Amino acid sequence: MRKIIVTQRVVHDSASGETRDCLDQRWIVFLKKCQLLPLIIPNNISFSEFIGNNKFHGILLTGGNNLMSYNGDAEKRDLLEKELLKHAIKTKTPLIGVCRGMQVIQDFFNIKLTKIKNHVTKEMEIFYNKKKRIVNSFHEYGTKENNKNFKIIAYSYDKIIKGIKHNNLPIFGMMWHPERNISIDVLDVKIFEEIFTE
Repeated sequence: MRKIIVTQRVVHDSASGETRDCLDQRWIVFLKKCQLLPLIIPNNISFSEFIGNNKFHGILLTGGNNLMSYNGDAEKRDLLEKELLKHAIKTKTPLIGVCRGMQVIQDFFNIKLTKIKNHVTKEMEIFYNKKKRIVNSFHEYGTKENNKNFKIIAYSYDKIIKGIKHNNLPIFGMMWHPERNISIDVLDVKIFEEIFTE
């Protein structure tokens, strides 16, 4: 199996006073279907400390938590994911950003996000490569803006960008959660297989 680094959401538990890193177990099910083995990285460690001399084939920035610049509360996660994205750009390592992960990519490339309505729903029709498909949607920030670095590959009925692909690097962003589907969507598996074998 190809190994990929997988980031985690941050949860602040007021009852115990703990700050926890968390990953939905459905990610493991989905990644196994894609023939990918996750290397789950903590948020309070640097990329270089974590990876050492170990080899990996890609990076997955998962969902959860707003960015600090958009009312977030997970500063260490922001810093780690920015470090991972810089590494992916420098080394041309395949990277997929899911929901927040796509927003990390957009923010890094100076694409401004705004607060949007009606994008938290279990089902939403989007246009993916100019064809209709149904996906889930769980985000309060989005944008209609893009720049010369990316091709828009998916958008919603109200023109909010739902999917991007870098023009020159194996970097892909999607605003839906493939791990949250009741049954795994073969199209999502195909996306992961294509990006992580580039």
